[in-house]
Amino acid sequence: MVISMARYYFSTRDLLFIAILSCLGGVASTYVGYLASTFGGLTGIPFAGQFLSGLHIFWIMLIMAIVDKKGSGALAGLLKGFVEFVSGSHLGAGVLLVSLAEGIFAELGFWPLKRLNKTIGFIVAGALGSWANILINQLLYNRFGGNYYLLGTVSVFSLLSGAIFAGYMGLGIYRLLVDSGALKKPAEPKKSGIFSVPGMVAIVLIAFLAVLAGAYCVSLAQPSGGSTAPPATNGTDMHAKLYVECATGDNNTYDLADYASRFITVYAAKETRSGVEPARNYTGLPLSAIVEMQCAGGNPGHIDVIASDGYQQTFSASEVNDGIILVPNGKGLCDVVAKGRPGSMWVRDVVKIKLY
Repeated sequence: MVISMARYYFSTRDLLFIAILSCLGGVASTYVGYLASTFGGLTGIPFAGQFLSGLHIFWIMLIMAIVDKKGSGALAGLLKGFVEFVSGSHLGAGVLLVSLAEGIFAELGFWPLKRLNKTIGFIVAGALGSWANILINQLLYNRFGGNYYLLGTVSVFSLLSGAIFAGYMGLGIYRLLVDSGALKKPAEPKKSGIFSVPGMVAIVLIAFLAVLAGAYCVSLAQPSGGSTAPPATNGTDMHAKLYVECATGDNNTYDLADYASRFITVYAAKETRSGVEPARNYTGLPLSAIVEMQCAGGNPGHIDVIASDGYQQTFSASEVNDGIILVPNGKGLCDVVAKGRPGSMWVRDVVKIKLY
């Protein structure tokens, strides 16, 4: 029993490594989250941020490799999550649970395989840690609704991103630190560069990721299931419930029918895969009005628009104008009409808006 306790004991040096790298990772992850949202807005790909999710796990992998003690990943995840929270993560307090789960899942993949093959251990741990983000977000926020096809597709991207950016890159950085003498660890056999087994694994994973990314862009070029049907204009039922969440914690549910006096009409044409649909009039509430009512006196930087099937688009608050409106669709929900924007930005069946 004494031997077992000693094996799990964190020395002052261990805790120092965990604290420093977790703080660096927490601050970096906060901005990776915003970078991911921006990337999704620029590409028009829903959940495109999962291409970068492995960067959140990189620091946890580095800590586990350096400290080399069980529990270091979970502790690093918890501390990293706290730093993300105080740094202004767009997930709010939920980032604590997400980051802790990332550390736990990374450990589940790392320690059982590390003794068999360190490269495989790193890659599997990075993949599982990255996928934990998807799992916790689904459990907490039901981000994908009942669309399990989308959940599975995004999970593949998350697993591959973790395998590459956290697993393979983490192992490479660790070996550089050891080879340079910055870390005092037992010498490892030299690898033959890009043609080594881990090098080839990384090439295959990157190629697979590129192929899937292309297929994903094509299959999801149309929002909310790929329907080319345009959002409805004013219907007989103007009621449309919309839940709006603000980073300040002041959350509200709106019924667009209550603000019909503020509706405007926009003449817009929607781009589709087959071309551009004929322009016509759409009538609804400007998205800027929701921002104004929800964050009076505030200044949100980004707006996430989330559909009932989990599809999501991010708008920059500074670019939102009267050409972007919320149109009741007669089903108790509303659709986003985004004049002059790609068809992927026209989100149907919106259930939630996040301001941060």
